[in-house]
Amino acid sequence: MKTYVALIQWTNLRLCIPTGQYSAPAEFEGHEGELWSLVVRMASPYDEAMRLYLADVWFLANTAPQDWLKPGACFILLEGKRKVAVGRCMHEFVEIKGPSEPANQGSADPGTHA
Repeated sequence: MKTYVALIQWTNLRLCIPTGQYSAPAEFEGHEGELWSLVVRMASPYDEAMRLYLADVWFLANTAPQDWLKPGACFILLEGKRKVAVGRCMHEFVEIKGPSEPANQGSADPGTHA
């Protein structure tokens, strides 16, 4: 399962920005009308005043279209019919290991950012 680092901007329709791990239906640009649950693991604020955050994202279902997660892919997160966030995939997640351990790319359980 692919994991990507994404830049997410939360709208004012979501009063509290989630912490930890969050899942919501996502609609990707070019695939309007098709929704897949996207897991969002909040990593760190990028610009709190603009409600921009870095997060690791991956599809909840193994059967989801993994090729939609790629650099530059844009998506919206929905809660019911409300658009609560917009996001853009930046790059594939790469877990950083110690010098004697090989790097694990695309881990379903991300740790740190490259």
